[in-house]
Amino acid sequence: MLFFAPEVYTKTMTRHALTTIEPASEFIYTELLGGWLHFAFTEAVVLRLVDDYRVWRLLCMGMLLSDTAYVHSCAQALGGWGVWLQVGGWSVDDWVVTVTTWPFMIARLLIVGGVGMRAKVE
Repeated sequence: MLFFAPEVYTKTMTRHALTTIEPASEFIYTELLGGWLHFAFTEAVVLRLVDDYRVWRLLCMGMLLSDTAYVHSCAQALGGWGVWLQVGGWSVDDWVVTVTTWPFMIARLLIVGGVGMRAKVE
């Protein structure tokens, strides 16, 4: 969606407050797509091939930095945290964004915190 129809992404994130994008700013969506492709590769390839908890933990720490900025941007897109925290006013798009973001973020927090990780065998 980001590469072929960035205006759809913008509409989704802003409850249709922004319905068009300037052609000169389309590069920003391509940059965002690049970041997401990096996440996808790391999660689909690197974390499946690497069996070192320290590497997993470090990669998840980096992803959490990005997650934090993304979650903040979601609140910004709606008008700030005060608006975002009014869950009763959420649209279907707001729920989709949240449900597709928070579980992965929580999983990364658990990995970084060592929850559910086997004790190191010496």
